[in-house]
Amino acid sequence: MQDKPDEELVELIIKRVYECIDIRPDQAQVLATLQGTPMPHSVPTTPARPADPGQVHPTTTAGEDHSVPTASVQPAAPRPPSPRRSKRILKGARLPRPDEIRILGEVRAVELWTDVVREVASSLYELHPTKYDQTLLNLWPNRKSAVALESEHIHRPFCPPGANVYLTTNGDALSLCRKAGELLEAFGHDRDDLKIHTANQWYSNTDVIKTLSKR
Repeated sequence: MQDKPDEELVELIIKRVYECIDIRPDQAQVLATLQGTPMPHSVPTTPARPADPGQVHPTTTAGEDHSVPTASVQPAAPRPPSPRRSKRILKGARLPRPDEIRILGEVRAVELWTDVVREVASSLYELHPTKYDQTLLNLWPNRKSAVALESEHIHRPFCPPGANVYLTTNGDALSLCRKAGELLEAFGHDRDDLKIHTANQWYSNTDVIKTLSKR
């Protein structure tokens, strides 16, 4: 049988190989295997089993890159603000920055809440130049960070031209308005001798403090 294999046997072997590995060998390869002769270096001309009609195979073109694209990296979503930070934002948004103040009947332009304390201090020094320094030193004797004779000892220092005591202007809107009221009362004035223009209307210092104190 090995000298002259039956053609039906050869066809049967070709069919079985095709069913197992999807490649159809030619008769010369099968005969060489059965007869024990060297395997010819021929390439099967029969294509592999037809693909599923529903499967799409792109046409290959020389030079094209058919590598599998990697998934694009989506940017991470921004982290929401912490509850503590959210409260601070809401609190600061109750009133916008002031643009003017009226101190003892005199209108002065301002841009920031720190300017409120600066203008109040300047106005008080102009009215009470001889007792300004000592009054400030007596006002907060236990708060070394509030006033000082040297600017490097406090944060955001301010001293009216001609005075010798520095006053800190550090703090949020609420603490600065309270400080302005304490300054006025220390020199014998009412804290509501200060009016603040913000949100397109005038507020007394007390009203501003109440608004900023709400949570």
